[in-house]
Amino acid sequence: MIEMQFVRLHLIEKGIPNDLVTPSPFIWSKYLNPKGKPFLFQSLTQVMLHGLRFGLLCGSLMWLIGADSNYELAIKASVLGLGMGLVNWVRITRTKRKLDIVSWEKWCSENYGAAP
Repeated sequence: MIEMQFVRLHLIEKGIPNDLVTPSPFIWSKYLNPKGKPFLFQSLTQVMLHGLRFGLLCGSLMWLIGADSNYELAIKASVLGLGMGLVNWVRITRTKRKLDIVSWEKWCSENYGAAP
């Protein structure tokens, strides 16, 4: 078994949701960066920017499909992205507090001896 898959299974057994164990909470994360560290251990600013980026992607796709030149859609997509990032930020913070997780390196050294 690949080492990162073992780490992900270990985190799931501890009760962490599956979307926080993958490198990205979105469906294509297994294709973009399959060996990246879990989303739970990424910085919170990166989580917010990730949500904003994919919110804007969703808004631009809606704009292309609708062929509407209304700029309110870009603002709504930005708010959607910030909301998605904020929800993930709160979930990550609660999970880290519940399991007393500080950082990726510290967690790996406590459980495995060294970070993969």
